[in-house]
Amino acid sequence: MLYTLIGLLGGLCFSFVFWWLLNHHLVPKLEFSEELGRRPITYDKQAVRHQFAFKNIGKRSIINIRLKARVRIKLNNRRGDKIINYFDVSLSNNEIFEMKPGVMFRMSLDVHKSSTLDTPLLNESVVEKLHAKTLTVDDVLDFYHDASFFVQIIGTDIYSNATKVFQSPQYKKADIRSGVFTGQSLDIAPLDSWGIKQSVRNRTLDVFGKGIDDAHNKLNSSDARTSRG
Repeated sequence: MLYTLIGLLGGLCFSFVFWWLLNHHLVPKLEFSEELGRRPITYDKQAVRHQFAFKNIGKRSIINIRLKARVRIKLNNRRGDKIINYFDVSLSNNEIFEMKPGVMFRMSLDVHKSSTLDTPLLNESVVEKLHAKTLTVDDVLDFYHDASFFVQIIGTDIYSNATKVFQSPQYKKADIRSGVFTGQSLDIAPLDSWGIKQSVRNRTLDVFGKGIDDAHNKLNSSDARTSRG
C-alpha cells in the first residue's frame, strides 16, 4: 500500500514537472512588433502598404507555421446596438515551413485582396475601394475609428513537437507609424533609412490623402441624399 501511494505521488510529480517544462521551456517563442509600419509603394494600385513583424526569440526552430489576420469592427445592427464583427484579412504569406532562432519575418496586410470585406455590412466607399484594389489599412481605420487589426500564429517546436498559438497586439490607428522594419529589429526605422526620398514620399502620401478625401466626400453626399429622401 505504501509503495503504491509513493508510486502514485511520484507519477503525479513527474507529470507536473513534464507539463511545466513542456509549457515553459519546450514550446515555441514568438514576439510581435508593437506597431504597424506604413511605407509608400509604386508597384501596385495602393498608395501605401502596411506591415507587421514577428521574431523567433527562442533557442530552437519553429516549424509548420500558419498565420491568420483579422480585422475587428463594431457595426450597428437593425436595433442600433453595436455588434463586434470579425473579417479575415489576406496576408502576403500565410504559411512558413521553418523559422530559425533569431529570424524575423515581415508580412503585409493585403486588405485590397480580402474578399470577406466585400459585404453590404461595410460602408459602400470601403467596398468600392476594395473592388478597385486600392483599399488600405488606413482606409478601414479612417471609416471605423474603433476598428483594430490583429494576427494569430500557430507554430510547432522542431524538437519537442509542442505547439502554441500566439496573438499579436490589437493594432489600432494610433499604432501605425510611417517607416520600415530593417535588419532583425522589431522597431520601425524612418523611411529615409530605407532610401525613400522625401519627394517620392510626399507625392505618394498626397495621392493617398486625396483618395481618403474623395471617399469621405462620397460618403457625405450619400448621407445627404438619404436625408433628403
